Amino acid sequence: MESYSSPSSPKALPFGTQIACLLLLALSATAALADTLQSYLTPATETVEQGATLTIRLELANLGDSSEQIAIDQSLDLTLTNQDGSQHLTATLQDSLAASAQELASFASTVFHYELQLPSDATGLCSISNASSRFLLNIQPNAVPQPEPTPVAKKKEKKKKTVVDPFRELEQNPHLWVGAESDVVSIYEPSYFDIGASEFLNSKFQLSLKYRAFSSQGALAKRNKWVSNIFFRYTQTSLWDLESDSAPFIDTSYKPGFFYLQSMGDENSPLRSIEWGANHQSNGRDGPESRSTNYIYFKPMFKWDFEPYYVSAGARIWAYVENDDKTNGDIANYWGNFDAFFAFGKQSSYQFVAKARTGDQWNKGRVQLEFFYPLHKAGFENLPIHLHASYFYGYGESLLNYNVKDSRQLRIGFALSQY
Repeated sequence: MESYSSPSSPKALPFGTQIACLLLLALSATAALADTLQSYLTPATETVEQGATLTIRLELANLGDSSEQIAIDQSLDLTLTNQDGSQHLTATLQDSLAASAQELASFASTVFHYELQLPSDATGLCSISNASSRFLLNIQPNAVPQPEPTPVAKKKEKKKKTVVDPFRELEQNPHLWVGAESDVVSIYEPSYFDIGASEFLNSKFQLSLKYRAFSSQGALAKRNKWVSNIFFRYTQTSLWDLESDSAPFIDTSYKPGFFYLQSMGDENSPLRSIEWGANHQSNGRDGPESRSTNYIYFKPMFKWDFEPYYVSAGARIWAYVENDDKTNGDIANYWGNFDAFFAFGKQSSYQFVAKARTGDQWNKGRVQLEFFYPLHKAGFENLPIHLHASYFYGYGESLLNYNVKDSRQLRIGFALSQY
């Protein structure tokens, strides 16, 4: 296997290193625009019926070095946006006495509750926002029985064919199509860009998305709800040598696949979802450095809520199918058939993650630790990203070196989302 070591004599930073450092500096510089007093809106529940009354939490956080005098309004002006357009709404403060002026200590926060009457004509995935915050809400139609039409009316009734135009819906409501909670294209695993310097300056970055095969708003999914649980996924993970003159990529793993995701829909049950599917993974090389494998897997996920904190845990079990026995026939010795996931975090705030895997040979495993923190919580409201730190130790950080024990790697960077 190739080994990478630090050069013996100092020299100018290579072009790849300069670009990566400039990206990190540009993102960090925006922090100077942040205000010390931040506000965040969150709904009491993410799924409601149309026309219902929704409780909204307004959290004010003082991130400055001194106390602040605050006075909130009796009402909030909000905008509801869905595939049918936008409309203005007004939320009312539940406790009118709470609107009186009060002092908020440095690095402290306080919460106020508002009531919002939802319109009776709004359904589907909606965005509710004001000038400083935004959240997504799934509004379900009321199950109101319709009167049976008369025989004469039945003859005159004409069936209208429902045609879903995804490009038209994308134009009207972009947030439905790309994002952590969108209906079609959404985040699968965290996408991130990290830099570390164990042995030599390097970067690890990942892009991961999933695509819903059949829109949940389409006619087919309304007749057969299970089809909206079918997804295609694509994840690409790269290791990049930033220290060598040509800044070469050490290895890249390409991971397309498809899966069926069944959400349990019961927040009182710790079992939140079950996922099973098939995945391909290769590094796109030929000759002795070619690596390729396929597997089918089963992954249950659990979650326990302790407002405002939560604990998540899960496991993935897989079986290899059509593995490339010529170049990585012993991959099971190092990657095994099982890995575990554990997360602890605070709602809309930080998240700690631990992932562990052991091969068929118990002394050939690996562990990865991660930490996420949303920058808007630190006052950087113009940066919709997370601070990301990761630690890796064990075998096979890349598919190329699946049977090589890597040195301890600590990297820091930015992520678009959490798990």
